[in-house]
Amino acid sequence: MFETIFNHVHNWVTEAPWMALIIVVGMLVVFWWVLQANDVPGWSKRKAKWLGITVQAIALPLLLFMVLWGMRVILARTEVDFRQQHGRVSDTNRESVEKIWGRPHVQRDLLVSHSYQQPVTEEVRDNLGRIVKRTHMEQREVPQNSIVRTRGEFVLTRSERQKGTAKYPGFVLQCHLAYSVKNFATRKTDAEFTFPLSPGQSKFDNFKVLVNGEDQSSRLSLDAANANWTLPMAPGQVDEVDITYTSQGLQRFYYQVADVREIRDFHLDLRLPDIPQKAVNYPEGCIPPTTIEPVENGHGSLLAWKLDRALTTRGMGIALPDPSQPGKDVSRMLRNAWHGGMLLLVLLAITAVAFGLGFSVLRTVLLGSIYAGEFMLLAAISDFFPNAWLPWLLAALGAIALSIIVLGGRRAPRPMLVLPVLFMGLYPLLALPEDVSASLFLSVDVLAIIYLAVLGIIALRHKPLKEEPIQTE
Repeated sequence: MFETIFNHVHNWVTEAPWMALIIVVGMLVVFWWVLQANDVPGWSKRKAKWLGITVQAIALPLLLFMVLWGMRVILARTEVDFRQQHGRVSDTNRESVEKIWGRPHVQRDLLVSHSYQQPVTEEVRDNLGRIVKRTHMEQREVPQNSIVRTRGEFVLTRSERQKGTAKYPGFVLQCHLAYSVKNFATRKTDAEFTFPLSPGQSKFDNFKVLVNGEDQSSRLSLDAANANWTLPMAPGQVDEVDITYTSQGLQRFYYQVADVREIRDFHLDLRLPDIPQKAVNYPEGCIPPTTIEPVENGHGSLLAWKLDRALTTRGMGIALPDPSQPGKDVSRMLRNAWHGGMLLLVLLAITAVAFGLGFSVLRTVLLGSIYAGEFMLLAAISDFFPNAWLPWLLAALGAIALSIIVLGGRRAPRPMLVLPVLFMGLYPLLALPEDVSASLFLSVDVLAIIYLAVLGIIALRHKPLKEEPIQTE
């Protein structure tokens, strides 16, 4: 048990050293207050009961620590329960979505190979041992880079998929690819076209291949990896190949020229109707676009890649931004709630001592319960609202009102009334700006230490005329 407690305390100190310092200061202040309230320096004159005073001086700081511990445990449990029911991303669910909806979409470039049949005569022995001549046809390859022009138009529209309690970045893809293929050989060849299909996709809708405007459906040979067809091409002949389909995928789209060749007159457009420029990100190993422009009134983007006489095997594409998970903002508030609750209770305890009100266990327990109740209420009602703002406002106003009543209303020192407003009302909002939230929380810790330093100076200069008796209720 003691080892578990020590490990928890060690984790606190490691995770939030400034918070640990403030908690230690708070416990020391309570310890000092017990001694001062019992006039310990003058014990010899009034025969102070050392045992009772020592027990109180040790017990009250420990009670403060236990209240802080209990509040953190409650808030941590609330956050874990909320996260299990809202936006919990898992590898198992992601794999399930991939099987149902589709994997990351990888479209590789068209491959074209040329060959011809060459008669070959050989001398062989027949069954009687005689030497005879036999002729057979042998296929000869004609190496060449026959794709002279590429035009690609892709439209990628987000279609978020939900599995379990989380959303996953799905999309629908409309593809139109146009290639100009030329036979540079001085003789007629058989051109074998191979169009790679994105592996693991669940379906390709309206898949159509046109060559010079003629549908090639009857000539297509399809398997899980490729669509193949073969056509004769005369010397210098140019065929216009158009390929269209609609598919879907998850997380990212990637177009790649897989074979090493000189890329000529290449132009690929990727239209993103619902992904703004600031949210555009690229997969690993991707070539940045030549140009990127806003479309759809700034709500979308148009990415364009232009290459000519280029050598590269890297691709072009986009990695979709992660969807906003259900309860994301509330989850962030809950994740950092314990930090604000500890600061609030310790600062209130020290402020009360500095203003001569003493340390009250009952008051601390009530305020800790109100603070924990605020976030439990926030988690419970957040699903009934379209965003986190209104449930936050309702929970914060109720908690602040109850705290002011517990603190004594207008009779309480003004700093004690301001602290609940700051930590129950404004502090949870610091978790929302994800990029700077860590810096904001650290700033609050520093400001809390400055506040304690100023409070100490004021308390030393203006010592309360009368200390209230110890309240252990």
